[in-house]
Amino acid sequence: MFFYYINANAYGCPRHIHAGQRLNSSITTSGYSGDLEQHVGHLEHVVVKVLIVHPRRGDLEINLISPSGTRTQLLAKRLYDSSKEGFRNWEFMTVHFWGERAEGTWTLEIVDSPSKLRNPEVLGNLKEWTLILFGTSQNPSQHPAAQYSHSRMSENPATVEILEEPEMEEEDEYVGPCHSECRDQGCDGPDIDHCLNCVHFSSGSLKSGR
Repeated sequence: MFFYYINANAYGCPRHIHAGQRLNSSITTSGYSGDLEQHVGHLEHVVVKVLIVHPRRGDLEINLISPSGTRTQLLAKRLYDSSKEGFRNWEFMTVHFWGERAEGTWTLEIVDSPSKLRNPEVLGNLKEWTLILFGTSQNPSQHPAAQYSHSRMSENPATVEILEEPEMEEEDEYVGPCHSECRDQGCDGPDIDHCLNCVHFSSGSLKSGR
């Protein structure tokens, strides 16, 4: 039995994370990675990678909701996590969706519960998130456990390009000009995806990237 994986991205102009509110972002997947013979029919584990800018990341709770409606908490609120670094391509893994179907709409839910230690007027931003689904074409719950010792990852699991993330280094604060789409909160780089908020911002789903 082989394991396959697919990935999907939701990206574009950053979305505000408002204090005391929930932000939902959705990705819809067919369960295919581009090769019809490599189909994630049933899930084994799921990885979510996020790029979030936030003034106090310990105030954030992150949940993932599957197409079947199953909800799991990827990250709980943390009282003593006062870091201003946010989450720069952090990965969160769960096996809570074991045996479920992969295709459909997946929803990332971010809850910002501001502590008394921060200014709630300073907003966080969800810049990008990636959903990576690992599984098999057959239902794993229908096979004896002994068979899993002989299973392996597919050597060519997907046609999408999977880039290895370089080790993150301490970044200097950006002091250059911002893109014309950036609004009053500025930017952390010269391009549109570096804006901390945007002039032509849409509050719709990120399925299309805008």
